[in-house]
Amino acid sequence: MAYALIDNSTLTSVQRILGEISIRSNEVVDSDISAFENLIQAILFYDDLIAIDDYKETYREDRKRKFEFIRFINSKSFNLEKFEDKANQELKRFIPTIRGGNFEEENIKRLFDLLKINVICTWDLGDSVYHLTLKLLGNVDSSEFKKYGALSSAIFNELNDLYSCSNGKINSQVKLYNSQGNLISPSTKLIDKLGYEKDQDLSKSFQYFMEGLKWGYLRTVYYSNVAEHLRADVFLHPIRHVSCARYKGIMHGFSGDYLSDVLKNFSILTSKIIESNINVGRLTKITFDVPLMIAWLIQKTKDPSKIIEEAHNIKSTNLFVRVREDLKIIRNIYDDDKFSQAQKEISKIEKDLENALNNIKANYSVKVDSGIHILPMIKIINGVFSKILPFNIPEIDRSFTIPEPIKECLKKNSTATIYRNIAKDLSCIPQLGETYELITKNIHVDPNKREAAKLRVEDPKYLHAKTDWKIPM
Repeated sequence: MAYALIDNSTLTSVQRILGEISIRSNEVVDSDISAFENLIQAILFYDDLIAIDDYKETYREDRKRKFEFIRFINSKSFNLEKFEDKANQELKRFIPTIRGGNFEEENIKRLFDLLKINVICTWDLGDSVYHLTLKLLGNVDSSEFKKYGALSSAIFNELNDLYSCSNGKINSQVKLYNSQGNLISPSTKLIDKLGYEKDQDLSKSFQYFMEGLKWGYLRTVYYSNVAEHLRADVFLHPIRHVSCARYKGIMHGFSGDYLSDVLKNFSILTSKIIESNINVGRLTKITFDVPLMIAWLIQKTKDPSKIIEEAHNIKSTNLFVRVREDLKIIRNIYDDDKFSQAQKEISKIEKDLENALNNIKANYSVKVDSGIHILPMIKIINGVFSKILPFNIPEIDRSFTIPEPIKECLKKNSTATIYRNIAKDLSCIPQLGETYELITKNIHVDPNKREAAKLRVEDPKYLHAKTDWKIPM
């Protein structure tokens, strides 16, 4: 038995695509489709799915009915509160730094680098106060601008997850330094073009953006630790994968730049599906090339509400059964502590796994005007989890009946994490043409909801220019 932990953010995105939750802006749609694809792949490549039953109480039972194929885990029964404390401790150390208009925090830099977009922070005048504003550095008509719109909307929508899963408040605290390296405090005065001192503050859109980033990081840390506690594979919303890779590297003290190792595989094609003994023999990396399954499913059903049902139908076909069985064999090698035999045992099934994946591409790829879209997915298995987790694991409450699939997996030694490239998704999803229209036809935009924060653009020619309405950082 193999099962994956899905976050509530993914389920919220799916419900937005299905029209069950309204959206405030069309800019969030592409990242929601990416999250829906995430859920579909979890259904196809895992025997069982679990989620934490901590959605907003008003809608909690309705969510469980909507996703009846997912096992919702009671936080108290599995003593998961300790992981909330751990995540909050980690968040206190997550104070992004902006120096001379540029982010220095690794999570944020890597996310923008992955999407190949450039952003800059400047002081923009509004109501006699200069507000720190996040902008795209480039052309408003460029594809990068569209990608940034989708990315920023996805980050802003982390706040929806915050309000749905918690009554708490995430602060937007950042450390600010000007281009000379001087700290900018709330009382620091700016000097405008005419030499006058001016007050400064963070713009509302910047605060929302930082709150979304921080909440996403908080939940990434929480789910990463919970998944290891339950020996489940982590299958988070794609917007959280960069943070997940970075935190996993810190969490387990992996040698080298674990985050770079993961991101490198998003852009470099490899003929080798399985790479064992990476990172001092502790990890095995499995690289999939998977067709955009949501495209095939919507072509088959013509109805977004039928996509999940059809995904379960094809899940039982021989190809997907073979892939799941081969992946479980690899996991069992680590669970049985057969490290010395790992390479030999894995090589026996590598060809079968490769053939099954190639047949999936052949049978389930959909050709649209822009071509056939194949997306990378990386699964990294860690075989020595229990020996290196840097804090004590709480005991599970044994006074209630633990479902058999979970009881079986709790005996395992290994854990795994799935990584997908949201940059690739955000590039190919808008190119689906009529298929895109079919996927999104049930979406409901609520005109009464708050509009998404409007993006601003900074022309690189005027990056360092001080004007009547802007001061460079």
